[in-house]
Amino acid sequence: VILVLSTFLFIVMFAFAAFAIDLGFIVLTAQQLQNAADAACLSAVLELKGVQSNLTRAQIKEKSLLAAQETALKNKAAGRPVRLYSSDLKFGNRSVSD
Repeated sequence: VILVLSTFLFIVMFAFAAFAIDLGFIVLTAQQLQNAADAACLSAVLELKGVQSNLTRAQIKEKSLLAAQETALKNKAAGRPVRLYSSDLKFGNRSVSD
C-alpha cells in the first residue's frame, strides 16, 4: 500500500515540477520578447531622430523599420532570433496642442 501511494505521490510531484519548469520558460520567453520589442522600438525612434531632411516620409519609415528589424534580429527569445515584420510596427503622428 505504501509503495502504491508513494508512486502516485511521486508522479504528482513530478507533474508539478514539470509544470513549474514550463511556466518559468513561458515567463522567461515573454520577458525576452518584451526586451526585443523595446529595443526595436528604441532603435526605430533613434533612426527617426537622426533623419536627413531630404528624405521622403516613406523613405524615413523604411529606414526606421529596417533599423528596428535589424535590432530585433540581434535579440533571442526561446533560443531563436526575434523576427519583426513590417506589419508589427506602427507609425503615428504626435502633435502638441496648447
